[in-house]
Amino acid sequence: MIAENLTGLGGVADAQAAGCSTEVFLFPLRLAGADGGPVRATARITPHAR
Repeated sequence: MIAENLTGLGGVADAQAAGCSTEVFLFPLRLAGADGGPVRATARITPHAR
Protein backbone atom coordinates (compact mmCIF):
# COMPACT_ATOMS: atom_id res chain seq x y z
CA MET A 1 0.00 0.00 0.00
CA ILE A 2 1.24 3.46 -0.84
CA ALA A 3 -0.15 6.49 1.00
CA GLU A 4 1.01 9.88 -0.24
CA ASN A 5 0.46 13.47 0.88
CA LEU A 6 -0.58 12.65 4.45
CA THR A 7 -0.31 15.67 6.75
CA GLY A 8 -0.53 16.29 10.47
CA LEU A 9 1.51 13.23 11.41
CA GLY A 10 3.60 15.02 14.04
CA GLY A 11 1.37 13.79 16.86
CA VAL A 12 1.70 10.18 15.70
CA ALA A 13 5.50 10.46 15.44
CA ASP A 14 5.68 12.09 18.89
CA ALA A 15 3.53 9.32 20.40
CA GLN A 16 5.74 6.62 18.88
CA ALA A 17 8.87 8.36 20.19
CA ALA A 18 7.27 8.44 23.66
CA GLY A 19 6.75 4.66 23.51
CA CYS A 20 3.01 4.69 22.85
CA SER A 21 1.40 2.04 20.71
CA THR A 22 0.12 3.44 17.42
CA GLU A 23 -2.11 2.03 14.70
CA VAL A 24 -2.87 3.74 11.41
CA PHE A 25 -6.01 2.96 9.42
CA LEU A 26 -6.64 3.90 5.78
CA PHE A 27 -10.28 3.71 4.72
CA PRO A 28 -10.61 4.01 0.92
CA LEU A 29 -13.49 5.83 -0.72
CA ARG A 30 -15.36 3.63 -3.18
CA LEU A 31 -15.06 5.03 -6.69
CA ALA A 32 -16.58 3.06 -9.56
CA GLY A 33 -14.00 1.95 -12.13
CA ALA A 34 -11.02 3.37 -10.22
CA ASP A 35 -7.91 1.48 -9.20
CA GLY A 36 -6.80 4.15 -6.73
CA GLY A 37 -8.22 7.14 -4.95
CA PRO A 38 -8.48 9.15 -1.76
CA VAL A 39 -8.63 7.58 1.70
CA ARG A 40 -9.85 8.66 5.12
CA ALA A 41 -6.72 8.25 7.23
CA THR A 42 -7.02 7.91 11.01
CA ALA A 43 -4.70 6.86 13.81
CA ARG A 44 -5.26 5.26 17.21
CA ILE A 45 -2.71 6.07 19.91
CA THR A 46 -2.62 3.98 23.08
CA PRO A 47 -0.54 5.35 25.95
CA HIS A 48 2.16 3.00 27.17
CA ALA A 49 1.60 1.23 30.48
CA ARG A 50 3.35 2.75 33.46
